[in-house]
Amino acid sequence: MSKPAFETARRIAESIIITAVSSAGLYLVGTVYSDAYYDRLSIEVTSLDLARPYEALQSVHALWGLLEYPLILLLFYVLYRTLALPARRLGTWLAQTRRRFPRLLSILANVVVVAPLLLDALASFREQELPHRSVLTEVHSVFGHAGLVLPGYVVWLGWSQRRFLVSEVRARKQVPIALEFFLYLLSALASTGVVAELAAVELLTGASNASLRVEFVTKPGVLP
Repeated sequence: MSKPAFETARRIAESIIITAVSSAGLYLVGTVYSDAYYDRLSIEVTSLDLARPYEALQSVHALWGLLEYPLILLLFYVLYRTLALPARRLGTWLAQTRRRFPRLLSILANVVVVAPLLLDALASFREQELPHRSVLTEVHSVFGHAGLVLPGYVVWLGWSQRRFLVSEVRARKQVPIALEFFLYLLSALASTGVVAELAAVELLTGASNASLRVEFVTKPGVLP
């Protein structure tokens, strides 16, 4: 197989894999939402026999959880491009730090990139001590323990290899992409579980538009 044909086949295979993984991830997010929602209502979700398209559509409730991390990274990038210009004080400081402490700068940059995921993992690590066992608590448990691996990896990458995590992802290195995507997916699952529980609480307390309100009116001439 010639090199252009191999490159084309590789790109097609990557597109298929990305589509399959994204679809499976969205379906998993919807499943976690349904399980957390009905579990808060004390209803066994498996007894409802929900259709797969219905569960997949529940991933819509997790849009903010899916967009939160990319939007934070975009904000960091805009701030960096704005404040790190050579003419600004921060740009001069970064240039000096890069010459004097190249390892320290790479470690700080990597930690900043994964900081939102680390904060979510820390919160999930606390939530894993809940007494009942459900899909959401399992997600919190896995997310909390997996979050312990990410700091060690980014510190090793910056100190030993003197590489930036963003550069590794742009170079399509499998290990950083898989690790960051896995934690990103777990973060979205934990977020959608919390949203589901809040929606169930609103339904139970009557704050939701889907709540039913029953009023009892006494008949005229009859004692209450």
